[in-house]
Amino acid sequence: MSNLSFRNKIMLLVLVPLFVSSAAITTASVVLIQGYGDNNIISIQHHLKEARKKELNNYTTLAVSSVKHLYDKPTFDNGSREEAKTILKNLVFGEDGYFFVYDYQGINIAHPKKPQLEGKNLYELSDVNGVKIIKELVEAAKSGGNTVSYLWDKPSLGKKVEKLGYAKGLPEWKWMIGTGLYSDDINAAETVLKDELDDNLLFSLILLSSIAVVVLLTTGLVTAKITLHEGRLADKKLKLLNRKYRDIQEEVRGKLAKDIKNTIEIPLENAISSIHDGHVEEIAAELGKVVGNAALLVQDLRPDELDQLGLFVAIKQLTLAYEKKYTSSIRLGLPAYSVRLNPRLETKIYRVVEELLKNAAQHAKAKTIHLRLRKSGSQLHLHYQDDGMGFISGVIDSEHHMGVGLNSIRDQIESENGNINIFSTPNVGTLIRANIPIIETHVSESIVEGDLEYGVSG
Repeated sequence: MSNLSFRNKIMLLVLVPLFVSSAAITTASVVLIQGYGDNNIISIQHHLKEARKKELNNYTTLAVSSVKHLYDKPTFDNGSREEAKTILKNLVFGEDGYFFVYDYQGINIAHPKKPQLEGKNLYELSDVNGVKIIKELVEAAKSGGNTVSYLWDKPSLGKKVEKLGYAKGLPEWKWMIGTGLYSDDINAAETVLKDELDDNLLFSLILLSSIAVVVLLTTGLVTAKITLHEGRLADKKLKLLNRKYRDIQEEVRGKLAKDIKNTIEIPLENAISSIHDGHVEEIAAELGKVVGNAALLVQDLRPDELDQLGLFVAIKQLTLAYEKKYTSSIRLGLPAYSVRLNPRLETKIYRVVEELLKNAAQHAKAKTIHLRLRKSGSQLHLHYQDDGMGFISGVIDSEHHMGVGLNSIRDQIESENGNINIFSTPNVGTLIRANIPIIETHVSESIVEGDLEYGVSG
């Protein structure tokens, strides 16, 4: 993973969760469809069997009704039983529907399809699954009528299939009148439904998988296009940043070279010339200039006050120098106690103030500046206001319109998790407010509570 490019990592970050979610959705959909289909098949099978039971009950009730006039005779009449037997043997329905009669002992009384069974006791007759068919039907008849499921020969198929029998009783005669319908059509319907469900599941799986593949490919292409575009944009910005960095570096080098030449090299050359001429006073004066200029150069690069005495003393010295150099009026407000902050933060705040004063003097041409630093809890509040040239405030949020100095100030503040607001109006001035989280390191012993506000020159 660590060897992958950033672009490939982004692709994986997008595609892997999408693939996992697509697979999960597809699996869940298939499971839900299968569960729903199985429940439907069970429900349909149950309704078909209930309908078959109701049908058998109706047929058996019809058979009982056909001999009821004989059964209801008040006196015992053997002829009535024979007549009833004949009626039931000739009573048929559907293609293979017929009725059979057994007494409660299991002896066959009438069987239109297998007359050879008449007179035989089949009470213990069992199917291949051990179901005692006649015994169960007799018990169903005694209970008022019910169904019994068993396997029985079906002539049209030449094999044993499931049959649903139904029996009602004639208690006075101790007869069981029964019939049955084969259930292979219900099983066949169940098989057809299962096959259709399997086909639907396969179709759903193919459809969902196809959709997932299309989504993954589309997302991959879009992500690749976006990352390619953003990568090119980032490369372009990086090149622009490198170019700006080189330009700034060259500018700093040029300024430093010019300062060294004017403040050190030229005075030293003059001192050397004075040595050859033997002018001691001129030598001392030129060397004094070198020392003074070197001190100013060092001060500009990194002021000693910032490291030795802290941010607020260094800012006071900085404003004094700028007020003297540019003849601007600076109203300064600082905390009255010398709280030392995190060294990195002190440096950044110092550079922010330095940049603000430089912009005010060189670009805004401000005559009056108000600068206030105030500590409140764990926040350092910076307030800056000048009466300079200003600019259009509506475009300051764009890095293309905001100057390098203001960009640098914003970057410095935001790099410390601070926030900054810049307001400006042409020919009126600029107002800047910033809040920066602070970390205290130690407090000077010679401090007084409260804030100290003063004019730098006063």
